[in-house]
Amino acid sequence: MPYRSSRPGDFSQTTTGKNYPHYHGWRRFNTNDSNIVHEDPNNQVDGATETTGTSVVDGHTTFTLTDSTSAVTPPADMGIWCQSTPLTDMYGVPVNFSSAFTLMTMVEFISVTGDVQTSGSTKHTPSFGLGIATLAPGGTGSETINTSDNKCFGSGLNVITDTPTFRAIRFSGAGGSVVHTVAGQKPLLVTDYHIGPGLGTYKEEDTNWIHATNFDTSGNSYAKFKPSSTTDGTLRQYQATDAASIDTDGPIYLFAFAGSYTASNGSFDPAVVKCRLWYMVNSDPSGWARFTG
Repeated sequence: MPYRSSRPGDFSQTTTGKNYPHYHGWRRFNTNDSNIVHEDPNNQVDGATETTGTSVVDGHTTFTLTDSTSAVTPPADMGIWCQSTPLTDMYGVPVNFSSAFTLMTMVEFISVTGDVQTSGSTKHTPSFGLGIATLAPGGTGSETINTSDNKCFGSGLNVITDTPTFRAIRFSGAGGSVVHTVAGQKPLLVTDYHIGPGLGTYKEEDTNWIHATNFDTSGNSYAKFKPSSTTDGTLRQYQATDAASIDTDGPIYLFAFAGSYTASNGSFDPAVVKCRLWYMVNSDPSGWARFTG
């Protein structure tokens, strides 16, 4: 426990000048937190539960998909759990898009039960991940996360067979409607967000992009995914178009999503996915240095 020294001029072992406690390192996204607003305009998810533990490997999130669902591609049209308060940095300070900030997310697949899509079948293709949005949640249905006024950016995983095999998702634009997928992935997806300085008043697509890299689990030495060709690379850069770029200097809202990429006709057991959703953030509230000359 930090303490304040009584010796004049001795600032060792103190918290002077800082807000305490701090949030160093990875933080788990918890769908049951008090500041979470849940939306599911297309009835994709039957429920989400959180399991806590004494270590980072004990806790996890479980998503149970609705037995009969339509196919949904944009993550913002799936089940959404969005923080109603702005994203905060390691000192608990709210982060704006105009801040010079760093954000990493990690989507970790644990297991899947139930029936998962195979070629030509009508079963679930579970999808889950994390993203950021420009608008706070709190409206009704499609008036919030998946509205055309809400620019989103993020990544996640599709579980495309019960073997399992995976496909990476990257998305951007209004309601996350611009979606790109890459097959042949591994169960741990780490994403770095590169947002700014060209955003809001200074919107520029070249400063709105993410790097997404896939790794195997600890049991396989976290081996990095290496594609058979160099077409899409191991380190996958995904850049928003100019129209899909962030167009606000305001607060950042973090959200989780889950749903099914394919339609399920209800004749099979619903997919149940266990996963961990992590994020790590730091920022400089003074923003980017801008040349004025």
